[in-house]
Amino acid sequence: MTVPRRLLCVLVALAAFACAVRCDARRCRENQCPLSSDDLFSPEWVGRMVTVEGVVHRAERLEDGRMALYVYRTVAAFTVLVSDPEGMKPEDLVDALVSVRGRLKVRFGPDGVPAGVEIEARSSSSVAVLRPPPDDPYALPCADVGKLRFSPGEGRKHRLHVKGVVTFSRGIDTSFMLHLEEGRNVCVVPTDPKQLPKVGDLVEACAFLAEVSVTPRLEDAVFKVVGHDMGAVPQPRRLSVDEVVALPFASDADAESLYAQTVETEGVVYEVNRREKFMQVFICDKGETLLVLVPYDQSLPTPDGFAPGARLRALGNISFYRRGGLLLSDRPDPHQNLTLHVESVDDIAVISRAPYWTAGKVWFLVAALLLAFPGAGFVLATAIRHFERSRYDAIRRERLRLSHDLHDNLQQLLAATMFRLDAAESFFDSDAKSARSQLAWAKKAVEGTQAGLRSVLWDLREESEGPASLAGLLRYAIGRMPHWDGKVVVETSGSEPDSARAFGGRFLMIVKEAVGNALMRGFASHVRVRLFFRRGLVRLVISDNGCGFAVDDVPGEKDGHLGLASMAKRAAELGGVFVVKSEPGKGTSVIVEVRV
Repeated sequence: MTVPRRLLCVLVALAAFACAVRCDARRCRENQCPLSSDDLFSPEWVGRMVTVEGVVHRAERLEDGRMALYVYRTVAAFTVLVSDPEGMKPEDLVDALVSVRGRLKVRFGPDGVPAGVEIEARSSSSVAVLRPPPDDPYALPCADVGKLRFSPGEGRKHRLHVKGVVTFSRGIDTSFMLHLEEGRNVCVVPTDPKQLPKVGDLVEACAFLAEVSVTPRLEDAVFKVVGHDMGAVPQPRRLSVDEVVALPFASDADAESLYAQTVETEGVVYEVNRREKFMQVFICDKGETLLVLVPYDQSLPTPDGFAPGARLRALGNISFYRRGGLLLSDRPDPHQNLTLHVESVDDIAVISRAPYWTAGKVWFLVAALLLAFPGAGFVLATAIRHFERSRYDAIRRERLRLSHDLHDNLQQLLAATMFRLDAAESFFDSDAKSARSQLAWAKKAVEGTQAGLRSVLWDLREESEGPASLAGLLRYAIGRMPHWDGKVVVETSGSEPDSARAFGGRFLMIVKEAVGNALMRGFASHVRVRLFFRRGLVRLVISDNGCGFAVDDVPGEKDGHLGLASMAKRAAELGGVFVVKSEPGKGTSVIVEVRV
């Protein structure tokens, strides 16, 4: 009888184990177990009841009575909307680890693109606090922000406690820069402009580290000013413009120690751009250019002395991006992003005013002298008519160029999209597979339309906002293409004539097309954009180390390949020469020569 009893016990145990396994499997299918970060964004779970865990970064009551919780995981974030939040207090939830049970939905933006994940929870009972927030976040040990940025782990989800001195504070940005006690990091802390601390304030802050940030950024911060010590603020460095531009390339340069350094520099103004809330002042010295960003309301007149040719001294904090992913990489790109931020216009001093005899005043004097002679009125009127005619012709040519760009890049793609949509509509009832295929083509055409529109707008924006020199414009525009970083360099030779900047718009489009072809079709890892300035001649050479091609075998414009044709057309509009040199396996060179 002993053996059958033991066998019966074993069978009972196995049955219980199998039942438990089936229950666990059923709970997972019904998502009683927390979803992983990957499953959170999987279409499989949309519309179903799920359980998700995360740390609450912000909690607020909405006007319709619901409670919104903004919950973060290590590499994901989602919003929880609680329909009946009775008994829930935001202060008891911020920095708490919670488990949420609700229906998963995808939130779409106005353009139809998924903009985030939402969990619709019924009541406060759907939100379980697994670990409450600390009673006193200021009692937490100070965090090493640098380590958390590159190895976030669990620590990144919770509040950090940091201490430091305020080195920059500007109300228009509603944020301040905090130089941490670690000595290597500077954090940007957004805050209410009414609570903005002053430079020199010693601050303790408890906040969440932003998930994606070029420089460390603390969000949803609570902070307190514990003292004031101007001696703790790093002293400004006196540098020339070229030294500021070279600063990120210095040996052993570290992004955290360079970002937000206080710098005093001076240079000659060559351009002033007015924006709604800021003024862009470009100063140059020794062949280098620096953007100074000044908070200044557009309704106010331009400050006295801020004119091309004036020499200014500016005191502010530098910033620059280092590309290579979402965080700072090893290679800075100062030509695009190096900026000197000043707190107010009072931090800029006029060292010397612009020369009195400007081009406008010289022309006025010439006109006045002409009027002093018989027949001068007729000569002046003829000159004015010629000027107006030239201006009208320039506007007409620009409009014609825009119409060509919009027709070539957008009209054909939109027509193709309509054709595919019509085809898909005819297939809906009879052939779902063909309908899906046509819709896929339509989506691809729309994406091409967006790319074409971005291309046209990129040309207009960069040409209008970039520096006043052709070489500076190319560096500026290329630097604003993040996927070109580290692959495209600009080199110049010779002295640039003043009239070369007039070629900026078409040169930009030629460079964009040639570099895009080199990187996407030629699989190049390095592209050189060279400008040669000779007497009466500007030569643009774009060469790459890609796979190359046989020039005679390239499909033409009639086959729908417009790249080379569009570059040749833009060179011809400038009265220039366009040449392409390439061989399979030996890279490609695009050459444009224009007389000035």
